[in-house]
Amino acid sequence: MCSRSSGKPCWFSHYESRVACTGRQLRRTVAGFVAFETFAYLQMHFYLVFYSPEMFYIC
Repeated sequence: MCSRSSGKPCWFSHYESRVACTGRQLRRTVAGFVAFETFAYLQMHFYLVFYSPEMFYIC
């Protein structure tokens, strides 16, 4: 799978594609983690808002 048209060595293009692939996986993992943390935080926040006894005293 060596493309001579790019002018780069084979190992360099292979390394480049590996880094790009790893970067995509890392971004996806980070995005998923952030989304999960945000969801958990919002869920906890809404749970406290709707189910905490203090709110019933306020209403």
